[in-house]
Amino acid sequence: MDTPVDPPVDAPDPSGPPLTRRTFVTAAGAGLAALPLAGAIGLVGGAAAQPPAAPSPPAAPSPPPASVPPRAVGRPMPASANLGDPPAQRLGIAVVGLGNYALGQILPRIARTQHLRVTGLVSGNADKSRAVAAAYGVP
Repeated sequence: MDTPVDPPVDAPDPSGPPLTRRTFVTAAGAGLAALPLAGAIGLVGGAAAQPPAAPSPPAAPSPPPASVPPRAVGRPMPASANLGDPPAQRLGIAVVGLGNYALGQILPRIARTQHLRVTGLVSGNADKSRAVAAAYGVP
């Protein structure tokens, strides 16, 4: 008597392409990409999705407690504090190109240094150069 034999576990599924990491990640990514759209049309989240509630108006600020002094008082400057060079003695740096990296990384960090100052800017956009020069005190 012959008994049916189950196919081996690693045998490919004849109904579609073999399941590999690549096909799995592709299918999962497509499903995740469609999830925001499904939520927007009400297919996800139980019953039909409701629009977000309007935000409540902000509460009026409460007065400060009586124990808060009218003016903040901080610690005195320590004698060992190094404030860096005076601006006129700092090394002048010119920044060539005012793209995202220069505006978001380089210029803010140069402004916080103790020994450098921005003295020149080079850009193909004159309006951008003037605006950045005004923000960083570049002549």
